[in-house]
Amino acid sequence: MTRGGVAIPMSDVEPTLAESGIGQDFGAPEGVIDLRDGTAPSGASEGRAPSGASEGRAPSGASEGRAPSGASEGTVLVDRLDRRRLFELDFVDAPNLEPVLSSLLHRRLPADASRMDTVLTPNVDIMVHLKQPGAEQSVEWKMFQGSQYCLPDGQPIVLASRLLGRPLGARLTGSGLFALLWPRLVSDRRSVFMVASSELIVERLDREYGDLRSTVAPIFDVDDVETIERLAEAVIASAGEQALEYVILGIGNPKDARIAETVLRLWPDALGRPPTILALGGSASMYVGIIKRAPEWVQRIGMEWFYRFLQEPRRLFHRYFVRDVAFVRLVWRQWWADRGAATTDLGESAANG
Repeated sequence: MTRGGVAIPMSDVEPTLAESGIGQDFGAPEGVIDLRDGTAPSGASEGRAPSGASEGRAPSGASEGRAPSGASEGTVLVDRLDRRRLFELDFVDAPNLEPVLSSLLHRRLPADASRMDTVLTPNVDIMVHLKQPGAEQSVEWKMFQGSQYCLPDGQPIVLASRLLGRPLGARLTGSGLFALLWPRLVSDRRSVFMVASSELIVERLDREYGDLRSTVAPIFDVDDVETIERLAEAVIASAGEQALEYVILGIGNPKDARIAETVLRLWPDALGRPPTILALGGSASMYVGIIKRAPEWVQRIGMEWFYRFLQEPRRLFHRYFVRDVAFVRLVWRQWWADRGAATTDLGESAANG
């Protein structure tokens, strides 16, 4: 890839995709693709849905990011994370992000071959969007349903899972994952491509990892198919020059989901296995300190959303206090559907008995 390209104006970043992040602080960075000149692819049951034979732990003797002891270089590792079915999505069920991090660093394949090697982080706002009438036909719904790593990135989702009798172990945030994964990608010199929302993000990440390949997205509409395809083609062109393991998308939902779908759809067979695609929205912005994260004690009590509201009350008022109230209805409908299913099962058992 030609390095030292011309940067593109800041995108309409949507940092609200990931509900939390970790902050640090910092001319066009090297490795930026100039899009202006055209430079350029389950059958889980309700409740707990294990996607492997055993608990989601790294194989005995394996350290993060390395093949297990005795394994050959080409050994295929299978994702063994547990999952719970909730709101028609299979959420990863883990006590913390460590099992997810280990699986990503090993680049484990999904036990269900129909799943896509993607990381998506639904929060309350995304769930409300996905459950709108007709949304089941959208690209976003397809991507969230088929994602290998569907992480519960919102405390209300975790609380709802407990209310509904399908308790998730913990909230697993996209920004928390980025803060753990990025330093490992840097130290292990893994091959990474970043689709960033601004030149500043790339500049700060490039200071930590000079081999980062990247492009800065222009401002575009979610239905702008041409721009989405150009961003996907930039990823594929980079992979054609040098093998690519990870793609980090930092625009926001639903644009990240649509870019991910396009990369996978256009991915040439000749390039082999597609990279792991992480749709992490504003997580990189939080990591480099552009967006400030709530103190840890605020995160622990599940009030990070309110901390963010205080930072941007005019922008977030409608989201938190008008639009996202619909999540209560989603929980009620799920509870009612579960109750009806339980009543039906009891009736059938009595009749058969």
